[in-house]
Amino acid sequence: MMSEEKKEVVVREVREVTGLSANDPNACWLDMGRFDQVQRIAQIFSQSELVPEQYRGKPANCIIAVQLAIRMGVDPFMLMQKSYIVKGRPGIEAQLKIAVCNQRGPFTGPIQWRFEGERMTPEWTCTAYATDRRTGELCEMALTWATVKSMGWLEPRGERRIPSLWLSMPDQFFRYRSASWFINAFCPEVTLGLPSKEELEDTNIIDVPSSPAIPAPVEADPAKFTAQPVAEQPKRGRPPKAQNVQPEQKTPPPVAQEPAQEARHRQITLLLGEPPAPADDEELCAAGLVPSVGHTVWTGNDSSDARDLAVQLFAEVREHA
Repeated sequence: MMSEEKKEVVVREVREVTGLSANDPNACWLDMGRFDQVQRIAQIFSQSELVPEQYRGKPANCIIAVQLAIRMGVDPFMLMQKSYIVKGRPGIEAQLKIAVCNQRGPFTGPIQWRFEGERMTPEWTCTAYATDRRTGELCEMALTWATVKSMGWLEPRGERRIPSLWLSMPDQFFRYRSASWFINAFCPEVTLGLPSKEELEDTNIIDVPSSPAIPAPVEADPAKFTAQPVAEQPKRGRPPKAQNVQPEQKTPPPVAQEPAQEARHRQITLLLGEPPAPADDEELCAAGLVPSVGHTVWTGNDSSDARDLAVQLFAEVREHA
C-alpha cells in the first residue's frame, strides 16, 4: 500500500511534468506510470475470449477503449461489450448512451419518452425529454414515423436482406433513436460525442467514394496549330503558273468545357458532430443544403458558400457526383 506521503509526491511529479492533475484522464497518456498500467490492462483484455472480436488480439484497440471508459466513467469491459468499429470510427450502443446520460447528464432525472398520434401512421411521434438541472428548461427531441420511413430504417439490411427490427419492436427503437438524438443535441459531452451504432450505419449509407480529380482545361497554343506552306510537287508537262497562295490558317480546336460543367454539378455531404445552432442551420439552408439524420448530415450542390460553412462548423466533407 502506498502511503499518503508517497501519493502526494506522485501527484506533484505528474503535475510538474505534464501540467495535468493526476485525476485528469489525459494524464494516462503523458504519465509513463499510468500509461504502463493501462497497457497491462489492455494486454489482459486482448487475450480474453470474453471481449468482442474487434478487441481480441488487438492491444492497441483495447488501450483506446480503456481510455474512453475512464473518460466516460464506465467499466472498460462494459464499454467493450457495447461498442463497435465501423471504418475506423468507434460507436456505442444506444443503451450505453442512455445509461451514461442518466448517470452523468445535466438533468434532474433520467430521460423519459412521450408517444403521440396513431401507431404506424406518419403522425406517430416519440418525444424524448428531460429537465435541465441548471436552468429548469424542458429539453425535448421528437422523432416521427414519417422520418423513420424517409430515412429507410424500415427497409431490410445487408446482403442477406434481414428484416428491420423497426417493424417488430417500433416502440423500443423509437426510444433508442430519439434518445440518441436528444443526447447529441443537449449533452454530447457525457458520451464524448460518440455516435450510436445505428448512426454509424446511417453515415455508412451515404459514405460514397470520392470522385476522381477532374483535370483542368489546357490552354491551346495557337502557334502549334498554324499550317506551314507545303511545297508543290513538280508535274509533267507545262509548269504551273505562279500563284500567290496564302497558307491556310487552322484555328485551334475548342477547349473542352464538360469537366468544368460537371464540377459545378458535383454534390457534397457535410458530416457534423452535432446539430448546428439555429443561425448556422439557416445559413446551411441558404447555401442550398438539405438536412438529414437529426440535422447532423447536410447534402447539396458543391459551392464556395457550402465549403466556407464546412470550415466554420468543423464539418467533414464528402464529395460525390
